[in-house]
Amino acid sequence: MLYQSCSKMGSGKNKRNTHVSRGKFKKEQPPQRWNLKKEHKENVNPACPTNPLEGSRIINLGQLGSFVSEIASHSQSCQLGSMVLIGETYRSGMASILSAKCSGCRMEIAFSTSQKIVGVGTGKRWECNVAAVWGQMSTGGGHAHLREAMSILGIPTMTKKAFMATESAIDKCWWQSLEESMREAAKEEKRLAIEKGSYHEGVPAITVILDAGWSKRSHKHSYNAKSGVGIIVGMETKKLLHIGVRNKY
Repeated sequence: MLYQSCSKMGSGKNKRNTHVSRGKFKKEQPPQRWNLKKEHKENVNPACPTNPLEGSRIINLGQLGSFVSEIASHSQSCQLGSMVLIGETYRSGMASILSAKCSGCRMEIAFSTSQKIVGVGTGKRWECNVAAVWGQMSTGGGHAHLREAMSILGIPTMTKKAFMATESAIDKCWWQSLEESMREAAKEEKRLAIEKGSYHEGVPAITVILDAGWSKRSHKHSYNAKSGVGIIVGMETKKLLHIGVRNKY
């Protein structure tokens, strides 16, 4: 009886994207290239230098140019064979190390798809990984948004643990830059006050603008959020002098 009723439901003009098997609905699976839940391994085994290439990669053009120059230089000195890209020997997030081997002398040339940079957290980090997380933080996204977008493009991304570690390093970098900017703005406000002769009891006096707020929603009820923010802006420079965030959590 269930089989018959299911068959009738699918026989109309607006057929559903299902088919009946043994009296149960079965959803058709999307093609493998669009499977957004497909997970990528973080690192390819360095001991296996002939990993097949698949999907897409983000490549720094400067790195690619150096790699092509090395191949061209080798091709001029070696007449035994030609260089062939054999695979990906290492991957960390969105950065990869690709390897090419000469079919004649068997010499291998490796190149990384991204540069390593310093200044974001401790040690060196792959530039493409930092840029990817930086972009998500700037647009209000997260690891899930990045993974979904890169899956559509066929580009492997980093694990959630690596994403959060990079996010924390960028957050500290942003805060240090903000503090330095506010200190410089305060020095400029002080200098302008001295030039104008604006003092209060012998101390340079500046005029500031203050603003603060917290979110409030009204939909059949109203409430105040448990967090708020306040800022101080210099009147002369129109630059941020202080920012404070408070919450009840």
